[in-house]
Amino acid sequence: DEFRTNFLYGLIGYEVEINEDWLFQPNVKLGQKTSTARWRAFVDWKSYADQTFTYSETVSGFGLEIDLPFMYSFGEVFSLGGNICLCSTSATFTQGTYEYKFTNSKIINLLLDWRI
Repeated sequence: DEFRTNFLYGLIGYEVEINEDWLFQPNVKLGQKTSTARWRAFVDWKSYADQTFTYSETVSGFGLEIDLPFMYSFGEVFSLGGNICLCSTSATFTQGTYEYKFTNSKIINLLLDWRI
């Protein structure tokens, strides 16, 4: 039903000006990553006693992500760009004899920056 990741991180990065309009902003995110999974398992007993089980599990640990965004500036207010992200979250939970694996990956993001 749901696999959510919360990431409380510190950011280390640079802003490299390629020319007046293009920026490269590589950064590393380090911090505490928490993943929560909620799912249901339906057991069909081929009778009137079918069952549905609801599960919710949470796992926490150290998180590391590497972002490589390229931005194009439209004047001093707007920037538009793309981000190549080496970001992935995975978790494995065991309930009884069953093992449930969850994975979430981001690779390319579209960015819009509006400075006020």
